[in-house]
Amino acid sequence: MPKCPNCPQFTEKDTDTEPTVEIEVLDLGEVQGSVRLVNCCSECGEELEECNFDVEIDLTEEVAEHRKTKAHTKAIVADAIKSRPALANKGNRLTVQADCSRSDRTQTKDRKGKPITSSRYMKRFYGYDLTVTIDCDDCGAKQIATGTQSDETSASGMESLV
Repeated sequence: MPKCPNCPQFTEKDTDTEPTVEIEVLDLGEVQGSVRLVNCCSECGEELEECNFDVEIDLTEEVAEHRKTKAHTKAIVADAIKSRPALANKGNRLTVQADCSRSDRTQTKDRKGKPITSSRYMKRFYGYDLTVTIDCDDCGAKQIATGTQSDETSASGMESLV
């Protein structure tokens, strides 16, 4: 148990905080960004530990396939007829939505597959499961590409903030 600077005693960690996700989608369909996990003091809410993960999901093939469809091309041409300057920006407007959840597991077996009987020797891992969905703003199509990524780190691998 970590010692919180605001609390007079050792406290439990609150590991239920949702991950903070900052992502963006590039023109070709590459999703990049970061996910931040934080463990807080269960008594006062002070941030005690953090871990940052890099996000890279390649959805360029799915986006390229969508851009070849008739519905996408038809929407771009129809908008180009209405206003010529809009044609320069068409074909590149994508938005991304993220659904991220926190994962938490304890390693209860050793490397040989035998159960670890003492909790002292068990390892705890914190991680995330991320699902991203790309929408096409040019033609209004929803969910043209979907990708997932997950990662984890051991509890001892988290960086202390106090």
